[in-house]
Amino acid sequence: MNKPSIADRLNKPHLGETSSADLILPDPAIKTRVPVTLDILIAYNRNPRRTRNPLYDDIKESIRNKGLDHPPIVTRKNPADPYMIKKGGNTRLQILNELWKETGDEKFFKFDCDFEPWTSDLDNLVSHMVENEMKGNTLFIERTIAAYEIKIELEAEKGELSTRELARLITAEGWTLKDTSLNQMLYAHENLFPVIPEAFWAGVGIDRVKKIRKLLETCKTFWESVAQEYEGTFDEVWKPVFAALDGDGFDVDKAEYELCSAMSAKLNSPILQLRAEVQAISEGLSKGGNRPKDIITEANAQAQLDKQSGTGAAKPPAQPKRPPVESPLDAGSNQKTDPSLENKNAQDSSEAVTKSAPVVRHVYGDLSSLQYLLDYEVSSLKELAYQAAVDYADTIGLAEYVDYLEEDGWHTGYRMLPPTQLDSDLILYWVTLWSYSHALTPPISLLTAMNELLEICPTLTKDNLLTLLALGTAFKGRLMGRQISDPDANPIQWQSLTELEAIVSLLVDYRTHAPHKLNENVEAGGE
Repeated sequence: MNKPSIADRLNKPHLGETSSADLILPDPAIKTRVPVTLDILIAYNRNPRRTRNPLYDDIKESIRNKGLDHPPIVTRKNPADPYMIKKGGNTRLQILNELWKETGDEKFFKFDCDFEPWTSDLDNLVSHMVENEMKGNTLFIERTIAAYEIKIELEAEKGELSTRELARLITAEGWTLKDTSLNQMLYAHENLFPVIPEAFWAGVGIDRVKKIRKLLETCKTFWESVAQEYEGTFDEVWKPVFAALDGDGFDVDKAEYELCSAMSAKLNSPILQLRAEVQAISEGLSKGGNRPKDIITEANAQAQLDKQSGTGAAKPPAQPKRPPVESPLDAGSNQKTDPSLENKNAQDSSEAVTKSAPVVRHVYGDLSSLQYLLDYEVSSLKELAYQAAVDYADTIGLAEYVDYLEEDGWHTGYRMLPPTQLDSDLILYWVTLWSYSHALTPPISLLTAMNELLEICPTLTKDNLLTLLALGTAFKGRLMGRQISDPDANPIQWQSLTELEAIVSLLVDYRTHAPHKLNENVEAGGE
């Protein structure tokens, strides 16, 4: 038997039948420059940046003309896997693929990269986020998604973590993140992003998230304090509203208005009172539990019950005090009055009294129900509205701007004279009264009135006028809170504004269902 020679032994395959070409060598254990081709290089599949880099075109032209000045850093978990971008470089990889297809130039297909040994998914995710943050232009939602995925990784290893501890651990990994910012990110990811994704990809940032969160928390407090179980959950109210508004330029103020309108419809509550209650909760003046009621529906129902029970005996309503009749002479004139003219004025005044007998103005009625307003004719309601507006304005020194309107028509009994010089606090009160005075104004005429107001008041802009109008509706809640917390507070402000708001609501109802009561030129049943 012949023994194998030394040459035979040396030529024997080292690993069975496997050739050297099939051997997979281990990756370097330290940072190393390695040759890479596009067919064995992939993008990082958890890249936090989901939108196109705003500098994409500039970067592409630079690589086309100068080549790859800064090769990407790559890594991989196993030597059999393709190389993967470790931190940054995903944009450059996409550009290289495009240029290779466009030009066929070998320099875009084969190039050197810096290889770093694999560490962990967490390290790769944080590395990409840090790289993106350094370059800027990262969307809030991209940072939010990254923070959420890092949270999943860390909690899989360490268990459930508080926001403070999570922020500390993320910072220790290399991405500096405050716990307050992280809190807003996680709230947005869990609650808002599923409902308004397009708004976030369009650029909603942390400031708008804070406003939305405060709005939703305030409205949720209100809803859960007044809604009955059959009226549904708060999620069933706000989510459809926000989903309908999803898109570029998400407007928080519009979202607030639409949300309050939706709650108003579901609760059958007047929207002005509802928004005032929401504002009072937001400012800490109310803890909720006050469900605004439709005084017209409630009063009609009570009247029907009284009629059925026989307790609704009619009582003559107390007539409001009419506004003073202006003298035909200019105020302050020394000219003597013609006795015949005085007799004629007295006669005209007597005829006016016959039509609507004046009675000394009573103190404000039962503001908890406001049913007494249903006893007045429209002309008397307008006179009451004028006097309530004067009372309210007088407490802040604006009575001179309230002007009585005696003629029939689409108005609430008064108009606001243009302000001359008002500070920022008083202009808010003036705009509140102005908005009530235009409650019956048709939309086209109202737009004209708003434009005229902007011309008259150079200190106002369209944006801050709309803001003032929104804030004005919340005044009653604020005044009520002041009345409760401060026994020395002037009750006239809250009482007058409450009555004025109720009168205007009643006139608006007449405007819709009985326009002939407001305008004698309109026949019953038509407009």
